[in-house]
Amino acid sequence: MRPDVSEREEMNRVIMEELVYGVFRPEALEFFQRVIGQMREAAATASC
Repeated sequence: MRPDVSEREEMNRVIMEELVYGVFRPEALEFFQRVIGQMREAAATASC
């Protein structure tokens, strides 16, 4: 299971434009948590 294309693009942007430079914005953390939560939910639904 992978995030969709737009989510992967945003993840790459955050990593390359923020995290590499030591920038840790709350919005980026919330984005990653949301994507991970969606994937966790999809995996739980698929395994039932």
